[in-house]
Amino acid sequence: DGEVYWPGLGINTMGGLLPGKGYKLYVTASDTLVYPSNLRHVPPSASDAEQGAPHHFAAQLTRSGSDATLLVRAPALEDGDEIGVRTPEGRIAGGGIVHGGTALIVVWGDDPASSDRVENASEGELLTLVHWSRVGRQEHALSVVAVTNPVGAVLDPATLTYHSDAVWV
Repeated sequence: DGEVYWPGLGINTMGGLLPGKGYKLYVTASDTLVYPSNLRHVPPSASDAEQGAPHHFAAQLTRSGSDATLLVRAPALEDGDEIGVRTPEGRIAGGGIVHGGTALIVVWGDDPASSDRVENASEGELLTLVHWSRVGRQEHALSVVAVTNPVGAVLDPATLTYHSDAVWV
């Protein structure tokens, strides 16, 4: 569903894990997952909800079931500004709201079940970022300075290329 739990950054847009649901896990070291079957659902907290869903880019998004996670660090941007992820054809494949100099973005991939059209980003496709200013109500290109994966490895070159299940900072 494109929800994210990233405890190291204090991000939880999904609440608690639910029995009968499937989850993708990305871990940085070997560990053991303990999942009690009688856990109750924990909704996201108010601070988690501050990340929110984009408004400017929302109408252009199509949830496909294939996705990647991008955390953009942009301390010069204002709270409430938005960052969109655009394909070379101009499709918006993801968007997020800036809060505290960061924006969490789920980048949606193409739905393989719909062979008649491409909804979002295709595997291996180059992506660009666009900033929408809440105050100025204008879009501007946003340069990517560096791209890392969550364990700190710098990806070279500093470009975003869509891959399902990728996690970038």
